[in-house]
Formats: sequence, structure tokens, C-alpha cells
Amino acid sequence: MKQIIVLLIGLFVLSTAALAVSGTSFDPSAFPLSARQLGLGGAGLGFAGDANDVFANPANLAGIAYPQLVGSSRKLLLEATQYNQFAGAIPSDWGTFGFGYTGLGISGSLPSSLDPASGRIMIDASREAIGNTNSVMTFAYAKSLRPELSLGLGWKLYSQAFSGGLTGQANATGLDVSAAYKPFSWISTGVNLQNVLEGNLSWSSGTTDKIGGYYRFGCLVNALGNSQEAFKPYDKKVNVGLDIGLPHNLLNSAMTYGLGLEYFLSPQLSLRTGFNP
Repeated sequence: MKQIIVLLIGLFVLSTAALAVSGTSFDPSAFPLSARQLGLGGAGLGFAGDANDVFANPANLAGIAYPQLVGSSRKLLLEATQYNQFAGAIPSDWGTFGFGYTGLGISGSLPSSLDPASGRIMIDASREAIGNTNSVMTFAYAKSLRPELSLGLGWKLYSQAFSGGLTGQANATGLDVSAAYKPFSWISTGVNLQNVLEGNLSWSSGTTDKIGGYYRFGCLVNALGNSQEAFKPYDKKVNVGLDIGLPHNLLNSAMTYGLGLEYFLSPQLSLRTGFNP
């Protein structure tokens, strides 16, 4: 999980070049790391069951039976970056409606300059400290077409801003398209095409950035359990999941994947472990 967080921070920091160079901008909702996904190495597309699917896989919201709220907040990068995320979902006779917010923020970042004498990077105390915010609001909808198939959409509103010695603001929209399919009672699959319809962030400087994302594919295997949905009978429930992400229009072009295992000691208590490269 350390690698995912480092990648998230790195992409966010690199996105600060947006005012100077047209390119791509980081989507802070690209890694919807709820507590469950953190424990599963980033896997989550097949693990339906909570409102975090507003980000991970909107189609999974169709399986929610009652209103839900989730949220998380943490400090990243030596306590300098604040990461916040929350989401809610409400089922109805017309489908499930969801709303979510995720954002990153850095304040008081001191500018630096190159010392011509030593060639070292030095803090430039003559310039004002810079702040950077990057946030996304998501409006999601999911509908079951058949008991084994559901579809979902996530409409995103992006907002990015700089303050301090460097100022600017930009907004954009994006659309996630997702599906959840259960070919067998013991297998759940999911796909989420993040920002398949992407807008451009238009800055006051005249530059534009594309909003990239990942085309994510994942599955959950109920390997063991005491119900008819399990592949093999066992007195405890065991789930195994795998997610793969193919990047598009990102500063980082590497494929990602996460592998997770979930062992239920009881219906209310589980142990989780995961791996990602």
C-alpha cells in the first residue's frame, strides 16, 4: 500500500506544473482508498457493499439495501498533505443515488530556487508560500438490469486552485462508466472506466490539462464459505480479490494491480491482507 500512496502524492505534486505547461492533471479520486481497500492492497471493484463504491465502482451501489455513509481523513507526505474523502448512497425504487467528495490539499509550501554558486536547491525566503488544492465532487447512479448485472455512472466536477505567490483556478467535468456482473454465484466481477468522457481544466494562464484516470477491471472470488455462494464449503468465509488498472492520460503510465484476501472470523469481524507492487 505504501507504493500506492507514494504514487498518489507524486502525481499530485507533479500536477503543480499545470500553470506553466499544458499536460495532464491528477484525479484525487483515482485511488478511492477506503479502510477496506487499504487492507486489501487496493483491490475493491468486486467487493461491493458500501458507499465508497461511488468512487471505486458506481455499479456496485445497486446492491446496497439501506442508506450508507463512509468517510476517511489522513495526512500524507510528512504530514504536509491533507487527504479527505466521504461518500453517501441512498437506494430507491428508481435505482441507487450516491454523492461523494475527495480532495487533496497542501498549504504553506515554501518555494525553492537553484543556488548558482553551489548548484543546490535552496529555500527561497523572498517568495510567498504556495498552497494547492485538488478536489472532486461525484454524483453517482446505479441500476440493476438483472439480478446478476448492474450498470453505474459517476459524473465528476473537478476543481483545482493555487494560492500564494502563484495563483490560478480551473474547473472541469468527467464521467465514469461502470458495470458489475456475477457470472457464477461465487464470482463477482467489475469494471470502472474512469473519466471515459474527460473534460479539460482551463487555467487563467491559457493552458489546459487533461483529466486522466484508469480503466479498472477486478473480480472477487468467494473461495470458501458456509453458504451456497461459496466455491468450496467451509465454516468460515474467505474472499480473494484482484484489481488491474490500465492508465490513460496520466503522468505515470504504469499498469497497477492489487491483490487482497479477506477472512471472516464472524459476520461482523474480518482479517484482511493485501499486496500491490
